[in-house]
Amino acid sequence: MSINHWLKAVRVAVTHHERGQGLVEYSLIIMLIALVVVAAVSTLGISLSDMYNIVVDIFR
Repeated sequence: MSINHWLKAVRVAVTHHERGQGLVEYSLIIMLIALVVVAAVSTLGISLSDMYNIVVDIFR
């Protein structure tokens, strides 16, 4: 195996690893945002329900 082949293999492995790492980071960010949204909706659920009922009554 020549040095050029070895360098190419290392570059492909590093590039692939960085892509996978970025995907994991984005997944963690999306999961954190989803948890914040769920916490906010569950905390404000009653007031949101009342607000939706008022809007529904307006359009009836």
